[in-house]
Amino acid sequence: MPAAPRLRFAPSPTGYLHVGSARAALFNWLVARRTGGQFLLRIEDTDRERNRPERTDNILESLEWLGLGWDGEVVHQADNLEAHADGARRLAEAGAAYWCDCTPEEIEARAKAAGGAGYDGHCRDRGVAPGPGTALRFRTPDEGTTSFTDVVRGDVHFDNATIEDFVLLRSNGTPVFLLSNALDDAAMEITHVVRGEDHVNGTPKYLMIREALGLGRPEVLAHLPLLVNESRKKLSKRRDSVAGG
Repeated sequence: MPAAPRLRFAPSPTGYLHVGSARAALFNWLVARRTGGQFLLRIEDTDRERNRPERTDNILESLEWLGLGWDGEVVHQADNLEAHADGARRLAEAGAAYWCDCTPEEIEARAKAAGGAGYDGHCRDRGVAPGPGTALRFRTPDEGTTSFTDVVRGDVHFDNATIEDFVLLRSNGTPVFLLSNALDDAAMEITHVVRGEDHVNGTPKYLMIREALGLGRPEVLAHLPLLVNESRKKLSKRRDSVAGG
């Protein structure tokens, strides 16, 4: 790991810069400037249907208006998709992931029949080969816990048995957010991951991916409380005034 802290702000250009995202950017910027570290900017633009170039421009302009200058060149996650897919294939070759040909309807029907929800590991030992219509799933450990220390929340523990075998590559071959996020953080040598608490439940999966690939963990994890409105509900782009046009 680099000697100086490296923090990142990684917005998605599917809308204007949300006030909650701006606050997360501020926390990352403040830590970087206080510690002599770097504040890096990554645009998570892998959602081709919803991304708009003007949204990226708005994010950059808003950060500049706020005085939150970043270090180095802006990283565009879409440029790294092949590296993400390669990471997924390495997990499959190592036995940490497997191919699944279940349709969403089949998964839902089995879950309903069992009185539960989510994926049941149906393809774990079926030896499904990669091909059209197959997704790649991470083989989550059946036992033990995945734990981490959060600067805000303290020690956090997740029972591995409660985490389903989650998708890494969709059936169309595109990487999911968790995979891209984990690999890009490692490639950028991010030491401090500071983000909203809505990412807490995804953190054990993030850590599993990194550890299965031998990428280790960030030095610091911090999940910030979400901003809420007068009704104590999470600020919503649809319901509240959260961004400027």
